[in-house]
Amino acid sequence: IIIIIICNTEEGGKEMAGNDKPVCKYGSSCYRKNPNHFKQYFHPEDAEHKKTKREMSNEEEKNSVEDSGLPPEKRQKMSDTVFEEKAKTYDDEQCEMENSEGVINEESVDVTERICKKFLVKMSDDFYQFWDFCVEFSPTDTLGVLKPVDLELTGPFDELAGKLKGKTWQECILHGRHFYDTPEFLTVLTGKDGFHIGYFRDDPKSTNCFMVANTVSSGCVITPIGLNIFSAVKHQIHKKLSNKSVSSEMKRRLQELDDALTKKANELNINLKDMKPAKRKIVAKCFHQIGISVPVDETLDVGYRPLTMNNRELRKVLDKIASCKDKASRDKA
Repeated sequence: IIIIIICNTEEGGKEMAGNDKPVCKYGSSCYRKNPNHFKQYFHPEDAEHKKTKREMSNEEEKNSVEDSGLPPEKRQKMSDTVFEEKAKTYDDEQCEMENSEGVINEESVDVTERICKKFLVKMSDDFYQFWDFCVEFSPTDTLGVLKPVDLELTGPFDELAGKLKGKTWQECILHGRHFYDTPEFLTVLTGKDGFHIGYFRDDPKSTNCFMVANTVSSGCVITPIGLNIFSAVKHQIHKKLSNKSVSSEMKRRLQELDDALTKKANELNINLKDMKPAKRKIVAKCFHQIGISVPVDETLDVGYRPLTMNNRELRKVLDKIASCKDKASRDKA
């Protein structure tokens, strides 16, 4: 039953490290790169507050300054200069990749980096392998290669097709999304009546993900349909082939697509059988029925915990809040 997120709202936690800097609430998994952040907050690798690689680098710079043989006041000035240059280098790199409005500089990074910058996740290998397959199978209409299955490529595939040039990351993360898509759900294929397929990942920094589907018109339920996009598409092909109303010509096209896809997947040693991860541990159930798989981090006290009510009770509470006409009524509910 879903979920409460418990975390510190301040930039750094209340705990103080041995060097009197507040501990960053993200610890060793911090995604920040700006040296100013690492100057203000401590980043332990474990509970014993070991130095991070960045701090080791900073320590080496400090030793270099101390070994310079300069008087104390000049050593301090040299140390400040080293840090300022490091921070400026970072800022310059960021300016090269995106402008003040968040638009990525298309010429400064390759396509994999652009997708990472625009969609805030790193796509798995099967995503790019499937694109190569689509280009080979239908070079003149790559985005529409799956029309026989009533599907069209979207989301980050549009970046590969050059359709998202000049778009900000804020625009891209909403591109192709549907009403019930959770943050873990990144749509890459869209169909009729709100049906869509996407990658579902429990960790945004990981490429370890699986394929899921949702039909907006049928509600919020998310269904696993494969460990990779090849498997998900093959599942849809077989589903349509089983439909008795499909014409013989359409069956021929579907079979041709299925044969080519299976051959490519076998060449790449891609798993086409398993429908969902075998070792994925569910921490809490959700209305979308796919569950939450994010354990509580005991060090940072951040994570998901089950609620003290069942789904039926929770739905009553949410329906009551949704039916309120003003803020005062919602607060009271």
